[in-house]
Amino acid sequence: MNPPAPKSTRLAYLLWAVGVFGCLGLHRFYLGKRKTGFIWLGTAGVLGLGALADGLLLKWLVRRHNRLAALRAARRRLKEVKAQKQQYVDAQRFEEAAGQRDLEVELERKIGRLQESLKEDPF
Repeated sequence: MNPPAPKSTRLAYLLWAVGVFGCLGLHRFYLGKRKTGFIWLGTAGVLGLGALADGLLLKWLVRRHNRLAALRAARRRLKEVKAQKQQYVDAQRFEEAAGQRDLEVELERKIGRLQESLKEDPF
């Protein structure tokens, strides 16, 4: 399974602008934030203050969404690799299991880097 395509900052800003500068919450729906999208839709972007804040923070919101999506995809892939490695071990196909172990280590490193990048974000 491939990771989802990253969300575009340009498209998010376009939706923010088209959605009456964020008041309709279209950018939040695009980023998969349905609950707050409906809140923005029902409250005109929380009286415009949330919509304005989103305009300032949208680049960060998109980057965070993309990192979280990549982290979820890496965790799913790691789970698949571990299951495949166990199948190889059970079948006594140790060379293939060793290859899966190498991939497992690589994915664990990637997950660690993604988790660190999320911690380092200023917001």
